[in-house]
Amino acid sequence: MATIIIAGMHRSGTSLVTQWLNKCGLNVGNYCLGASTSNVDGHFEDKEFIRLHEDILADNKLPETGLTDKRALKISDYNQRRLEDLFQLKNDFSDQWGMKDPRTCMLLRYYTSVFPECNYLFIVRDFRSVVSSLLNREFKEFEKKYLSRKFISRYVWVHFRRDKRLKRFYHENAAKFLKIWIAYNEEINNHLSTLRQEKYLLLPYSFLQKNDVQIFQYLFHAWKFDLDYIPFKDVFKKELISRVIHVDDFISDRNLLEEAKNLERDLQVKLLMQDLNVYA
Repeated sequence: MATIIIAGMHRSGTSLVTQWLNKCGLNVGNYCLGASTSNVDGHFEDKEFIRLHEDILADNKLPETGLTDKRALKISDYNQRRLEDLFQLKNDFSDQWGMKDPRTCMLLRYYTSVFPECNYLFIVRDFRSVVSSLLNREFKEFEKKYLSRKFISRYVWVHFRRDKRLKRFYHENAAKFLKIWIAYNEEINNHLSTLRQEKYLLLPYSFLQKNDVQIFQYLFHAWKFDLDYIPFKDVFKKELISRVIHVDDFISDRNLLEEAKNLERDLQVKLLMQDLNVYA
């Protein structure tokens, strides 16, 4: 039995990596979430896990999106049983499968304690790119109401009001999204020490652009996934990568920025310490 949990902060490339593995033949769910304006190729998230994670977040009085910096989520006995039963169901129907949902990061203490034999693929991305992507995505949702208005109102919005409101939106939300980035990546960082080194990989999705063969060989030989190699470039679309904003200009709390930079450095060190060459 071979199982892989793919986890990472929202907008870090987890959908892209899961799409690649799915193209290589990994079963990532019989009923997956479809495409959206922010993920035009699909999310590659199993709806059964999504519903469970949303219920757990709702029980904790948190947004079902998982966009929160709250820690120490509680999971009821009922939902823990649902999680265990869902794993058993997947195991009964597939010798090898995977699951991806960013919200898994907030539940890692349950996953790593109840399913220690799973393989964990943690996808990390620098905080400026993630916060930029979230700001761009959320502002597109925010301005839909203005773009749906009649011509004159739409013209005024696009040519006179939009730029000013955009900067205000960045100032209002950049620190919030950075706190969420820190929370998710601290959960990943803290849980690396609870796993055997051979049971996890810590990767930025950009690593796959030049090293996809190396990663594929590791999954095939070390983790025993019987997959067919597909080049990562076949799923990567540069035009879908959003513009990176210098988010530092919109965050007044310099201590928060320093915390993010230190965490980013810590993860980078751990990433570089991994030995991926044994199966190259």
